[in-house]
Amino acid sequence: MKDFFNVFFAALYENIPGGYMDDFSQILFDNYVYFRVGIWMLITSLIFMVILYYILNSPKLNNWFVWVLFLIANAIINYFWIGKSLVL
Repeated sequence: MKDFFNVFFAALYENIPGGYMDDFSQILFDNYVYFRVGIWMLITSLIFMVILYYILNSPKLNNWFVWVLFLIANAIINYFWIGKSLVL
């Protein structure tokens, strides 16, 4: 299962233009970093979904602006906190 997700997340990250970097990408793949980063990003996205839909479920929050705020917060946490801490 770990190998499947490592291949899955590697394909997602490396198919972005400029995402594949010969030796570096191979090191990430061999050490299952794609798996760890991908799973943690998936978990944080699910946490944000639960917060928005089940904890903060209010008619006042049913507009596009709240969606954008949650999207930006999720991206910031995934990039700066999880992505940096798991790779280093």
